[in-house]
Amino acid sequence: MKRISQINQISTLNLPYDISTALTIHLESCFEHKSEAEHFWAEYGTFLILIEETDCPEWIGKMDKKNDYWLDSVINFPEYALLLGTTQPYLLALSIIDDAGAGAYVLIPLSHNSPCVATLINHLNNANT
Repeated sequence: MKRISQINQISTLNLPYDISTALTIHLESCFEHKSEAEHFWAEYGTFLILIEETDCPEWIGKMDKKNDYWLDSVINFPEYALLLGTTQPYLLALSIIDDAGAGAYVLIPLSHNSPCVATLINHLNNANT
C-alpha cells in the first residue's frame, strides 16, 4: 500500500501507463491548469492511497491506522467510484474529507482479491442505475 500527497508522485507508483495517464487526467480535470491541481492538493491535504496487487487482503487497512480510517471511509461511503483502463482496469474512489473540498482517493486493481473491490463495484453499479 502506498500513499501519495502530490499529483506529480503518480509517476512513482508502479502502475500501467494507461492507468497512470488516465488517473492524472482525471485528477487534473477539475482545474484549468495542472499547477492549480498541485496547489490544491498541497494546500488542502488531498491524497491518494494505492492498494497494490501484492497487498494481502487481510492486512489492508491494518498496516497503518492513519490509512485505516480513510480506507474505510472511501470504500464504504465514496462520493463516486469509477473504472480506469480496460486491459488491466483499476477502480478509483473518492471521499470528500472537509468543507474546502479536499479528498481522499483510493485506487485498487479490479483484479485484487479483496472485499474492497466488491464494495466499490457495488457503488459503481448503484451509481449507474
